[in-house]
Amino acid sequence: MRVFVSTCDKYDAVIKPFMYLFNKFWDSNIKVTILGYRKPNFELYDNFDFVSIADKQENVNQWSTDFRNYFETIEEEHFLWTVEDSYLIRPFNKHIFNEITKYLDDEKLGFLYPNIVTF
Repeated sequence: MRVFVSTCDKYDAVIKPFMYLFNKFWDSNIKVTILGYRKPNFELYDNFDFVSIADKQENVNQWSTDFRNYFETIEEEHFLWTVEDSYLIRPFNKHIFNEITKYLDDEKLGFLYPNIVTF
């Protein structure tokens, strides 16, 4: 499952600890796409890439619209979306995650909004 991390120019510095903790506690083989405006001015880990969702952020309303516009362009039916300051602080339980993802196509569970799953 593809992983997306949203950020904005003001907070892109917190991507550094996010990358380190993600790779330490989950898996450095998982592809993670950082979504923001300007590319961070530091080197990203090998399993991380950056996609600019717009030239610049004008206001918070534009921020949410820019992310929605981006997510409407991807082909994935399901993905994980988080923010840059949601750090993993202990080993990720892959077994539980794999069990939960078995239910993603169950229409009785969760709410699907174009490609976004919330519980």
